[in-house]
Amino acid sequence: LQRGNDFIDQNDYTSALPVLQEAERLSQRLSTQGVLRGDILHSLGHAEYNVGQLQEGEKHLRQALAISRSCLPANNFSTASTMCSLGECLRQQQKYDEAEQMLRQAVEIEATANVSAQSKADSKWHCVTIPLACVVLCCMNQV
Repeated sequence: LQRGNDFIDQNDYTSALPVLQEAERLSQRLSTQGVLRGDILHSLGHAEYNVGQLQEGEKHLRQALAISRSCLPANNFSTASTMCSLGECLRQQQKYDEAEQMLRQAVEIEATANVSAQSKADSKWHCVTIPLACVVLCCMNQV
């Protein structure tokens, strides 16, 4: 998972994809559950939609979101991050109403999340996902 996320951090989604697909296969074989499984699915879905595999990305991001919602508190930042990725994937598929709803929820969660400043700084997604959601929402409202 870490190696795949390192590629994502470098915007090298093509290299991240096979690494994350292998992590997903291993997690299935080992019956990995909970937050770790959600993290794998989130990263895999994020890489997939960034290489144009939008339907696969949507499927994995929806699975990651379901896990996040079942394992984490309602206003957890990780859930908001997954929602932001799913919202962007939906937007790329021109599913604008659902994308807007998902992105708005992500922004609302981030605004109310009980997260320390250090936790936010430690999150690899924070610096990108929530600002991205705000920009996308602004652009969608201008269309």
